[in-house]
Amino acid sequence: AALRAAGGVLHAVDRVLDQRNRSAFVCARPPGHHAGVSGATEGAPSSGFSILNNAMIGALHAIEQKNVHRVAVVDFDVHHGNGTEEIARHWLQQKRTKDDFHRHTSPDLFFTSIHLADDGTSSGINFYPGTGVQDDMMNNIVNVVVPPMWISKGASATANEDMGERVRKKAKRFGEDNQPAPAAAAVKNQTDAPDANFKGGRLEWMKSFRERLIPSLRAFGPELIIVSAGFDAASGDIGNIGVDAKRGVRLQGVNLRPEDFESMTKQIVDVANACDGRVVSVLEGGYGVLKDAELNLGRENFARCVQAHVKALCM
Repeated sequence: AALRAAGGVLHAVDRVLDQRNRSAFVCARPPGHHAGVSGATEGAPSSGFSILNNAMIGALHAIEQKNVHRVAVVDFDVHHGNGTEEIARHWLQQKRTKDDFHRHTSPDLFFTSIHLADDGTSSGINFYPGTGVQDDMMNNIVNVVVPPMWISKGASATANEDMGERVRKKAKRFGEDNQPAPAAAAVKNQTDAPDANFKGGRLEWMKSFRERLIPSLRAFGPELIIVSAGFDAASGDIGNIGVDAKRGVRLQGVNLRPEDFESMTKQIVDVANACDGRVVSVLEGGYGVLKDAELNLGRENFARCVQAHVKALCM
């Protein structure tokens, strides 16, 4: 399955670059953005179901085999694409030599991710993978962090700026200290924004996407955009649920709607129009809403989010 998923991305990249399709969506599993240079990303507790990094395989194929000079990878999965970031950084370091070490950026690869992050220091909820809290401009990496809705009101991404380093030092395994809450525990659905001082939820996510991610993507000027399209930021999806073991509750981290995925995709396509609209989207996360104590999932909303994304991709 992993080889077929990666092969599907290569096929999609070839079709788009050969102008047989303007854009493409690769609906394949397993996901890939947590897979790093050697499999599991260094310092990560696991590879998050990822075996091969499909998005980066497609991006580097475009650069090395199709002579594309500027490829951007955009990740809107609710979890940081730590494997993609590791590969992107490794790619630049490999290209550098003693003679051109003064170069500050790679001319051919750019990675940006919008995601939740919380190492549990204040909330007690350790959200996987706990990285991606700082930009790395030398390596063309822009991380846009949105605080989970369970963080206390007024919390912000900058309050956790050293989060990633603390997580690496602790080397905790995700869920090691927090055993799953009882299956019947309900998900607490926070509203869009409890008050004017609260930072989090779909309004904060969409604002950050519009004001930070898109301008950085546009400034790079990509000739091809690869999208790591995760739909686990959707309202109620188990992928963005944090488990508070002490209180025995599951808390929602963000609450995007299908129209939000449509809006993000339209903004990406708008940037891509400068490069003949060349976009290849690759399915990452997105699982469904917990329906009952038997852990059955309702996937109707997941399907609506994917449909909204594909609709915007094809416009």
